[in-house]
Amino acid sequence: MMPLPQKACTFVLRKHDGHRQVLAFQHPVAGRQWVKGTIEPGEEPMAAALRELSEESGLYGPAQLTALGTVTIRDPTALWHLFACTATGLPDHWDHQTTDDHGHRFRFFWHPLGTPLTADWHPQFAAPYDRLRSTLRGMDWTELAVHESWRLDNR
Repeated sequence: MMPLPQKACTFVLRKHDGHRQVLAFQHPVAGRQWVKGTIEPGEEPMAAALRELSEESGLYGPAQLTALGTVTIRDPTALWHLFACTATGLPDHWDHQTTDDHGHRFRFFWHPLGTPLTADWHPQFAAPYDRLRSTLRGMDWTELAVHESWRLDNR
């Protein structure tokens, strides 16, 4: 049996005007998504999560994320490693020109945590979101890695 492909997904969380939000983006051809990507051979999942975060969003800075566990995604089947951190000082919206996804321009926004995903989200992102929400229900946000010194390279 072939091992499952491994993916890393990073949830960046914030509190804004009393509401909890999670960073997401609009892919120009594949709907709304969370930051995620393939774990390269020999790469640790957290290192992949940080790399994907900078490649897809232009965010640089954190050296530590909080591991939230794994979830198996179907269609295509893969094992996703989930990570989270909280952030302050980031803009409400920005665009980022990727270098690793055919040069697409991703539009970043903050999704209200707890709001269900709609039909404009790619279906594979529902299970990781459900895991995030269920994990955070039993967790004090002070347990999450906190990063206040982000650098945004929004090409």
